[in-house]
Amino acid sequence: MTAGSEELVNFKMGGVPKESVELVDSHFHLDMWCRRSQEPRLGEEGPDSATQLVLVIANYCYPRNWPTGSARRDIRSDTRIRFSFGIHPRLAALESDQTLRKWGWELERLMDVQGTVSVGECGLDTSGRTSWRVLQRQKMIFESQVRIAARRGLPIVIHCRGGMRTSEECLPILGKHLMKTHRVHRHCFTGDLAEHRMWSEAFPNCKFGISPLIIRDRSLRSVVKQLSLEDLLIESDAPYFPLERGGVGSPFQVEGVVEAIAEDRAISIRSVAEATTRNARGLYQIE
Repeated sequence: MTAGSEELVNFKMGGVPKESVELVDSHFHLDMWCRRSQEPRLGEEGPDSATQLVLVIANYCYPRNWPTGSARRDIRSDTRIRFSFGIHPRLAALESDQTLRKWGWELERLMDVQGTVSVGECGLDTSGRTSWRVLQRQKMIFESQVRIAARRGLPIVIHCRGGMRTSEECLPILGKHLMKTHRVHRHCFTGDLAEHRMWSEAFPNCKFGISPLIIRDRSLRSVVKQLSLEDLLIESDAPYFPLERGGVGSPFQVEGVVEAIAEDRAISIRSVAEATTRNARGLYQIE
């Protein structure tokens, strides 16, 4: 999750697709979305849209919100949903060492939960005024989760916010424990081509999550346009990044992400949808 909720305003969808399009939202926060939208569950399709979400990865990175066993059973009744569990780096500044260690033990057990497909989101965040002490605690929490991903052979969802320097701190921790072929989801990528190259060279199976930020960020669009479709995942990061001021971001906003990528490449929405769906299923090993 990207800290804060920068709103995407004055964006008008460029018309819904003329044919039904099946998409994957590779990263959203079901717990936060339900709370903010006041909806008990995810609908079958978005309003005024032909988009169909065929798979969604519900990312739980705040342990106080990790669903109980009965809640997980209820969530799994929606067969589109898979789980990812992790500990967000921002919690390093807010919680005690004892609490963080306890969550680390609980996280290992959650990897055995039916429907769990990855570890994270986890990583490093130096976008604010991060002290040396807090950064060391972030690294400690992060490394413990990397070890879980290595032991379990599961993909890891990376929150790396703070530019190239943060990537330079993050990658050695991953490289210490993971094989070069490990599957990595670089969540909410907003970097430049050099940062993309750094991650791709370190982990050739790394995929880069593109969020609704691309709808308004011309500089990000110019970078993403130069990346191979085979490198991309589509994510809403809902409930963050609402398209209207005061609104709530929705998983169905992945349609706008796909439209932006297709428009910039002068290719069909279906081409982008099929490629990114294939990427997500491959990374998370979901048929």
